[in-house]
Amino acid sequence: MAEFVKRGGRIAVAPKSLQEDEYGKPLAADFATEPAASTAPAVLTEQIHRSGVEPLPVELKVAHAEGNNGIFFRMVPDGKGDWLVNLVNYNFDPRRVRLEGDGEWSDLIRERGFQPEFELAPLKPQLLRFTPKKK
Repeated sequence: MAEFVKRGGRIAVAPKSLQEDEYGKPLAADFATEPAASTAPAVLTEQIHRSGVEPLPVELKVAHAEGNNGIFFRMVPDGKGDWLVNLVNYNFDPRRVRLEGDGEWSDLIRERGFQPEFELAPLKPQLLRFTPKKK
């Protein structure tokens, strides 16, 4: 980890992290760390953005008292300017979701356009393509 920090990496630690080795012996860390953020999604996102990671071009909004709990949302660039999205609801009940972003959506399974506000059924994956508007 010391080499990672020397090369510009940052290590965020939770309380009591890196205090002992796997045998319970005190660990003398010879590298810099910073406190980990709260596990609240907004706080974690802020910490990620402060570290220089660009925000995603889309934000997931879930109309439910539990927010996005149980919703698996992954978004990766396709290398050609578009983004691929995998979205799964691991809850027992459907969730009303809205994908907010300036661009066009298409459903990769059904091979047609897609409306970004919909009901996400449990365990029914959505595989989508997001094409940001050209600026």
